[in-house]
Amino acid sequence: MALAWGAHFGWNAGLAILFDAPVSGYPFQVPVVEYTAGSHAWVDGGAFGPEGGLVATIALFAGTAYLLTRQHAFAEAQA
Repeated sequence: MALAWGAHFGWNAGLAILFDAPVSGYPFQVPVVEYTAGSHAWVDGGAFGPEGGLVATIALFAGTAYLLTRQHAFAEAQA
């Protein structure tokens, strides 16, 4: 559970701090970077942020498919 929380925190921090992108619809003000959503909200998430668009959905499906097709991804570790 800690790994999932850490990964989610890292994702949100990266979006907010590094890219000034909205996180779950909440905008952040980072003085150095200016995030501007594209004209097609269904692609890049629009005002909700990148995690609400098609690009993020495809990336998540690709990552899931990669993990599920690894040969020993869910095998128990042997001592």
